[in-house]
Amino acid sequence: MPETEVLSKKIIKIRKTLKQNQFEFAENCGISVETLSLIERKKADPRLSTIQKIAAYTGVLVSDLVDVGIIGYEMDCIYEIREDLIKDESGKNVKVYGIDVFRTVCMNKEILFSIPNIFVDYYRIQRLVNMCNENSVSVLHISDIIDDALLLE
Repeated sequence: MPETEVLSKKIIKIRKTLKQNQFEFAENCGISVETLSLIERKKADPRLSTIQKIAAYTGVLVSDLVDVGIIGYEMDCIYEIREDLIKDESGKNVKVYGIDVFRTVCMNKEILFSIPNIFVDYYRIQRLVNMCNENSVSVLHISDIIDDALLLE
């Protein structure tokens, strides 16, 4: 598989995992939406500086993005519950729960990204996080698992 196709698939999977459209992802990476679109459609070989910007935003190593030997964004991740306070319609503070996604690098945890405000039920998020950690769920599949869990509500 050509390098541009592998890079395209990796970037699309990461962007979808973050639940961002092309405009949001490009803006957060500091690149143009046109550049991102060309990369995702396999119409351009991006400059190293562009790949570095994508890597910096997503927390992925440049070598992981351009490694054609491994297709996808497969890595061991640690999932933890995040707790936030938001105001409801009446202005009262309400606890909501999400997930922080970490990877381990040289015995240290590095945060990859956060998915805030998924559940208001602590026990649902606790079961989801435990299941992800116990089954070593790939970061590529976390959005599908969350979607499935939300459908069960």
